[in-house]
This record gives sequence, structure tokens and C-alpha cells, in this order.
Amino acid sequence: MVSLRLTRKVRNILLMLVLSALVLVCLLPRGFSRPAQIRSGATTPEIAPHSLERERGSTLKSLGNQGAQDDVVLKSPTRVSDTESKAKQRPSSVKDGQMAMVTIEGLYQDSENTRENATFFSLVRNSDKFGLLKSIRSVEDRFNGRYHYDWVFANDEPFTKEFIETVSSFCSGTSKFVQIPKEMWSMPKFIDQKKATKTRRAMRRKRVKYGFSESYRHMCRFNSGFFYDLPVMKDYRYYWRVEPDVDYRCDILYDPFTVLRENEKVYGFNMAPLELHTTVETLWDQVLNYQEKYPDKVAPDNNMAFLSDDDGKSFNMCHFWSNFEIADLEFFRSDKYRHFFDYLDRAGGIYYERWGDAPIHTMAVSLLLSKDKLQFFPSTGYFHEPNQDCPRAFDVRVKGRCDCSAKDEFTWGHRSCIPKFFDVHGFERPHGSSNLKYTPIHKSAEYKKERAAEEAAEAAAEAAAALSEESASTDEQSEEGGEAEVSLHSDNQSEGNDKNDDTPQNQEDRSEEHQA
Repeated sequence: MVSLRLTRKVRNILLMLVLSALVLVCLLPRGFSRPAQIRSGATTPEIAPHSLERERGSTLKSLGNQGAQDDVVLKSPTRVSDTESKAKQRPSSVKDGQMAMVTIEGLYQDSENTRENATFFSLVRNSDKFGLLKSIRSVEDRFNGRYHYDWVFANDEPFTKEFIETVSSFCSGTSKFVQIPKEMWSMPKFIDQKKATKTRRAMRRKRVKYGFSESYRHMCRFNSGFFYDLPVMKDYRYYWRVEPDVDYRCDILYDPFTVLRENEKVYGFNMAPLELHTTVETLWDQVLNYQEKYPDKVAPDNNMAFLSDDDGKSFNMCHFWSNFEIADLEFFRSDKYRHFFDYLDRAGGIYYERWGDAPIHTMAVSLLLSKDKLQFFPSTGYFHEPNQDCPRAFDVRVKGRCDCSAKDEFTWGHRSCIPKFFDVHGFERPHGSSNLKYTPIHKSAEYKKERAAEEAAEAAAEAAAALSEESASTDEQSEEGGEAEVSLHSDNQSEGNDKNDDTPQNQEDRSEEHQA
């Protein structure tokens, strides 16, 4: 009995010792649990740049008065060098110190592995803070955590201290906050304000999105013709536009800025939806007038075929979505672009209609540049309400750690103009999209009338030809009843087809009527 009690005591003591040891191990600092790793290297293991503390506010610097508020620069604390940090954070798919991407030209190699002279640019207000933080977090996690490019934030009003400190804490690069001068954010003197007001009221009655907003038109004009002239932007060669409430749902394993520079590209885009016809009713006519008046400024091998489905008679509403825009600022600062923008600006369509910066940029790069200067950036997982870009190929989604669904993908849908862009340029389509076709939806009223007249003339000609053939064949036909019965049956089939015509063209017309 005594022996049995001793055995139980020993067992309980051993159990308590084991439990105590486990508790001690759990309470020890993480560094103490890996002494061998620390001793094996010359220095303490390096912390990844994106996990460093981002304390801001210690180094404020004025860049000069831009309106009511000085530009503010908030620099990052001392960090690991860009080259060293990128080398330590390369994705597993990168080999031999190179970042790779598959583009429409084939395999692209980011061999230099260095930062470009570039920045992110966001036009925001203080009320956009949380939507902007979401966007910055996505960009930093998916791309900029490896590169630490600068961020420039512009506002037509003064930024609050809270906004500056909060937003800069999310940025891995230097943050710069500027106020837009009044002359860049106001209606020009040559605009008839009564006419502009009448337009806004008419668009409000028609329930056109942002149709009544004067501020929205200021924004479109600023993004079309002034953002690149901000003093802070003159320090950079390239820019990447980021808006609030966007999301990148795939890792971007290459540097788009380097893609532009090494391939001598000027303008990069990701999506190409259709514009609202009611907002750009006379834009195409103005562009054609410019083309006729200044032929020396038009690029010979341009991209204008992308913008029309009827040899230039009308605008098909295809445009590059400028909320994702990566471009060479030297183009926007060039005399050629300034001349083009001034021409459209003087036409007044920004205020008399509602021309947006997206169609204006699209017209400019399509008319003034050779089409080989345009770069499509695929597989970013970019999301901006309501459209989603998502790679259709499963292996691409896996490599990019994409958390989007190919079922929600917009880029290669029938409402997207990307298929037409590939067809115009003769590019091979990516896997899974070979059978998709661009479907034109918007057409001008004038084009519809002309097309209806052409179809009526074609139908009359076909009817006359059929009647002539029938008359000629009557003399050669047998008088047997069976043959006559077959001919009559065939005529009834044709008549039935005329009454219930379901050709692709008529399907499209019915679709347009339904859209209207």
C-alpha cells in the first residue's frame, strides 16, 4: 500500500514538472526559442520592410504655398535599401534575381530590379479618408511593399492634420500632400455659365450620373489638363493613378513603371468599358475636326480604329478607364498634348455636356500616339465598382495569389472593349477568351438612321434580284404539280423568316432599344 502511494506521488510530481516546463517555454520571448538561428548568422534576422513601424510627423517640410495650404512631405523612417529589400522579398516564382510577367508580347523580365522615377497619384478629399486607406493598403500589400514608391495626394481644399497623419502611416514611401490652386479647379472665363447651368439641369432631369454636378466637371477638367502641372509632379517621369475604394486582388509581381520604360511605352491601362453616350454627344465630332484641321499632329499608325466600328463615322464609346492609369508624364506635358487639350477645352464640352477625363485621355493617346505606345496590364485583380479584372487562367490566379473569382471577371466580357483592342492590334488573346467577341451597344442617332437607310436599300435590292431570278426561272420550270408545290413551300419559308427575322443585326437593334 505504501509503495503504491509513493508511485502515485512520483507520477504527480513528474506531471507537474512537465507542465511547468511547457508554461516556461510558452512565456519565453520568441527570440529565445531560436538561439541556434541567431548564432548561425553575423547579424539579427532582418525584418521585412512592410512590417517596420511607420511613424510619421517627425519630418515636416514645406514645399511652398499652393493656395491656402502649404504642400506637406512626410518621409518614411530609415529603412532597408530598396534593392536589398526587394531581393529578400521576391516571390517564389522569380528565378535568378529576375521578376517575370507574361504580357501580350511574351515573357517580360524586370532585370534591373531598381526603382523608377515614379509616384502614385490620388485626387481625394478629407471625406474620402477610409476609402483611400483601403486602396493604399491594397496597393502596398500587393505591390508597393517591395518598392516603396512615393505617394502624392491632391485636394481642392486643405487637408486636415488627422487626414495627413493617418494616410501617411499607411504609405511605405514618402507622402506628399498638396492643395490644388483655384485656377486649376474652376470654370474658365470662356464658358457661358447660363448655358452650362441649363445643361446640368437637363441632365438632372434625365438622371445622368453626376449630370448636375459642377464640381465633378472641375475634377474632369483638372484630370484632363492640369494634374501634371502641379509643381510636385514635375519631380517625376511616371505616375500611377489610385482612387478611393479600389482593390487589387492579385499580387503584381513586376514593376509596371519599368515595363513602360524598357519597352518605350507611354500609356498603360487595365480596363476599357463603354462610356455613356449622353455625356459625350459631340466629343467625337470635335476630335474629327481636330484631326482634319491639324493632320500634322496625328500619328500615322494610330489607335483610332479602336474607337469606331464604322470607319470613323461614329464613336463606339470604347475608352480606357482612367481610374487605373499608368503613364509617362512627359506625354501629358508635351506641346502636342497641351494643344489637343486646349482645343477640346475651348469647345466647352466638359461643361456644356459632361466630357470625362477618361474619354479625353483615350482620344488623345489614340490619335496622337502610335498604337504600339499603348500597354495593356493584365492579371492585376483590379476592382473598381462595378467592374472586376480577374485572370481566367487558374495557374495565373495561383501564382498571383488572387482572391477574385473568374466568374466576376469584366475585362473579357461582351460589355468590355478589351477584345476589340486585341483584335485591332492583332494580339493573341489569353487562354479562355478566344471565343469572346466585343458587342457594340451604343451608337449615335445619326448613325442609326444611316444604317437603317442602308439596310432598306439592301433589302430592296435583294427583293428585286429575287424577283428577277424567279421570273427567269419560271420559263424553265416543269409544269408538274410536285415541283410547283416545293417552290411554293420555299417561298412561304422565306416570308416566315422575313416576319420573324432573328439575325444578329436585329438582335443587336432590339438590344439597343431595350437599353434605351
